[in-house]
Amino acid sequence: MRGRRRRSPRLTTRPRRATVLGPDELVGGVDLTPAPGSPAAVDHDKVLAHPRRYTATATLAAAAGVVVPIVVIALLARVAAKVPWPDMPWPSIGRRGQSARREDEDPANRG
Repeated sequence: MRGRRRRSPRLTTRPRRATVLGPDELVGGVDLTPAPGSPAAVDHDKVLAHPRRYTATATLAAAAGVVVPIVVIALLARVAAKVPWPDMPWPSIGRRGQSARREDEDPANRG
């Protein structure tokens, strides 16, 4: 593949806004305007044209990012509980260094 650049998947989105803060500023600052015709300018124009839709979309996306994984995990847990898993003969493990008793060594079974 000569002349092409392979792109790795992104884990985050592009920055949508840039603000310059002074040395003593924590909030406020000066917003930088994107270059005309750039993808950032198109996004900025959409935000200014429909600010409530932009806020609603961002809020719903954030809520879905929390709720959807919880629902998926709950559904997988329900499916896993209904699967007829094979019965495994797990060994019994004693407490605090004591060896595990076998059934034939149990005093209640002596007779």
